Amino acid sequence: MKPKLIVALLIFTLVVCLMPNLHPENWIGVKDYLWQLDVVIHGSYYFILSLIIFYLLCKEKISTFLIMIILFVFSSMIEFLQIFIPKRSVDMLDISSNLIGVFFGFIVFKIRETIVGNKNKI
Repeated sequence: MKPKLIVALLIFTLVVCLMPNLHPENWIGVKDYLWQLDVVIHGSYYFILSLIIFYLLCKEKISTFLIMIILFVFSSMIEFLQIFIPKRSVDMLDISSNLIGVFFGFIVFKIRETIVGNKNKI
C-alpha cells in the first residue's frame, strides 16, 4: 500500500506540475504574477508532500536525508521539464521554494520523531 500511495503522490505531482499555463493567479482572479504567492504554494506543497512521504517511510529504515535529496532532485527535474511545456518555464525561485518546503518538512518530521521517541522511552 505504501509504495502505491507514494507513486500515486509523485505521479500526481508530475502531472499537475507539467500542465500548461497552470498559474495560481488564475485561480484567485489576480491578473499579475505574484512571486510571493508562488513561493508559498511551492513551499507548502513540498512541505506537505515531504511530511507524508517521511511518515510513510519512517518505519522502513530509509534515511530521511536520502528521501530529502530524492525529493529535491525530483522537484528540480520537474522544474526543468517545464522547458517543454507551453507557457511554463524553469524558475530558480520555484526550485528554491521546493527545497525550502522539503527542508522544513524534514525539520518538522525530525522534531516529531524526537518528541514521539522521548515519549516512548518514558
